Amino acid sequence: MTSMMARSCAIGMYVLFGGMLYLNCRKATPLPTEMRQQSSDTFSENTFAFGLCECCHHCETSCWAIWCPFALWSATASSPKSNFWGWAFWQLTILWAGFCLCYGIANVMAVFLGILPVLSLPLLLVEKCIQVWHRQHLRKKFNLNHGNCCTLTEDACVWCFCIPCAAMQEALQVGFVEGMPLTAPLTDAPAPPSQQELVGAVVRVDGRQAFLQA
Repeated sequence: MTSMMARSCAIGMYVLFGGMLYLNCRKATPLPTEMRQQSSDTFSENTFAFGLCECCHHCETSCWAIWCPFALWSATASSPKSNFWGWAFWQLTILWAGFCLCYGIANVMAVFLGILPVLSLPLLLVEKCIQVWHRQHLRKKFNLNHGNCCTLTEDACVWCFCIPCAAMQEALQVGFVEGMPLTAPLTDAPAPPSQQELVGAVVRVDGRQAFLQA
């Protein structure tokens, strides 16, 4: 039991160390030739601008995806283009470190109770749901095909069977796709109506209804 907890704590510390190293490492500015335009296919066919196996497009991103995918994921999810949950980098990194610790506690409890290590399955399910949720979140941000059984199944399979590939693809989508500004956080909240959209709308002035004119 002690070895299980020690291993889980070591993995959690590894995630935290990876996050600290990621923040303190110098990041290369993407070259203009490395940037890519999002495809203008129809909504049902529109998908990520980079494939799962384009590991040679940006070696630095690929190395982070292999060495510490959760640090890269936290950087992607906390970036202004994603702004997932509005959480900061360290909040998301500590979340994954906490998952590692909880896995250890669940396995120790399973051994202590003399049962199969099924207590960690709910944690694994929650972890995968968060990862798929963020992937769907990115699809919505970039106006990609999302919110259907096909994309949900695809995203779940990617995160279950190839974690580095999923982390790399999402990071490339956020960092190397043109057309979305990085000047302000983007949220899923609908944008306020423009002046043109308000023209002709019924408004209430001093308790009376009136039409807004240009």
